[in-house]
Amino acid sequence: MEGLAARGVAYVEEPLPVELIRRRAELRKDSPLPIIADDSCFSLADLERELDFDTFDILNVKPARTGVSASLAMIKLAASAGKGVMVGSQAASGLGTVHAAVLALRPEVDHPCELTFPLKLERDSLASPLDYSGGWLSVDALEAARLAPATADDSNAPHAGVNMAVDFRRKPHE
Repeated sequence: MEGLAARGVAYVEEPLPVELIRRRAELRKDSPLPIIADDSCFSLADLERELDFDTFDILNVKPARTGVSASLAMIKLAASAGKGVMVGSQAASGLGTVHAAVLALRPEVDHPCELTFPLKLERDSLASPLDYSGGWLSVDALEAARLAPATADDSNAPHAGVNMAVDFRRKPHE
C-alpha cells in the first residue's frame, strides 16, 4: 500500500478478498490509502457488518445492485458512521445511471462518482445519450432524459409505453 501511495494512487478498492474480514480490518488500520468498500457491501446487513469490523473508509454504493431505497439507507448509515460515500453505475443503462445520479446528488456523497457505464453501451433505453461534456455528467441532461419510444422490435421491453420526468432542481434530500 505504501508503494501505491508513493506513486500517487488516491484510493484502493477491496484490496483483499471479502471473506478475509479480520485481515481487511487490520489492513485498514495501517493503510496510508483510503480503502473503498464495494463487493463487501451488497446489502444493508453487509454494510452493518463492515462497519462493525471497521474495514473501510469510503462506501461505493451501486444502486443497480442494491436498489434505490436500500442504496439511500446505506448512504445515510455510512455517512452517519463517519465514512465517505461515492456512487457507481455498475453495468447500468442510461435510466439506471439517472437513478444513480439522483443519489449522487445527495449531500452525504462526498467523493467522486463513477456514472459512465452508458458510454459502453451500443444501444440504450434513453431516447438520447446522457451528456458527459468535459468529463462531467450534466444535471441539465439528466432533466432532459427521456425513454426511447418502443419499436416493433422491443414492444415487450420494460420501458415500452413509459414516460419519465424528474425534477432535478429539487433538493434530493427533500
